[in-house]
Parts: sequence; C-alpha cells; structure tokens
Amino acid sequence: MKLLERVIKETLLFPAGPVTARKVTQDIKGISGYKIITIIFFIVNRISTLFGRSSAIFFIYNLHHNEKYWPRPLVFDPDRFLPRKNSSSNFFPFSYNRRNCIEMTIIATLIRKFRIKIDKPIGIVEIGVKLNITLKPIE
Repeated sequence: MKLLERVIKETLLFPAGPVTARKVTQDIKGISGYKIITIIFFIVNRISTLFGRSSAIFFIYNLHHNEKYWPRPLVFDPDRFLPRKNSSSNFFPFSYNRRNCIEMTIIATLIRKFRIKIDKPIGIVEIGVKLNITLKPIE
C-alpha cells in the first residue's frame, strides 16, 4: 500500500461521520457481548439477537479508538496500514463494503495536483473533538 493511501486511512480513523446505520435483512443470533443498538420502537443496549427489518447503529469512532483493535489509537501511525499489519475488518470510515470510497480518490487527486500547507501542525491529542452526528473540533 502506498504511503499516501496509508496516511489517508490513518486520518480516517477520525471519521467525519462517526456513526452509521444499516438495515438488518434477516435475524442474526448469538451476538451477545457486543454493544449493538437496534432501533425497532425502542433502544436496547445489550441483546443476543438482531431481528430482521430493524436497524443497527454502529459507532465507528469507538471502534477506531478501541485499543483492542488499534494499539495506541491517538498516535498518528500510517504504518499500521501496511499489509502485514492490516486491520481492514476493523476499519470502515464511511461504510462497510469491499469498495473504497470516492472521497479517498478525490482527496488523493487533490493532494497530487496541489501543494497543501499546514500553518500550525498540532498533535491528535491536542485537537479535541466533540462526538455528535458528525465529528468536529470543539473550538
């Protein structure tokens, strides 16, 4: 994997949309131990079955910052996306499917064609974000 693609993926560990939802097409049993919220007519925190025709909400931000899957999640380390370290099953900044997002292609094209300058580089820990429907800086 090229360095630029690894840098973009590392950046996307802070997804702009930290939450996503999917329709459940059939009953899924035996998922106890996972924190999955389903919406039918009410919210349930811990369940053992997802029922078809319900919706499941996935907290991508929490997955991307879980040290079980991403050691040192607040350290900027593009090399965590090297093929030998690939954790693609725990990484989905836009959605979970086999296709890459169009935004990554657009960003890569812009970076190749333009010079991007950062005035005041700061570390991840100093950014401070507010988790809402979208992820944005506190200030």
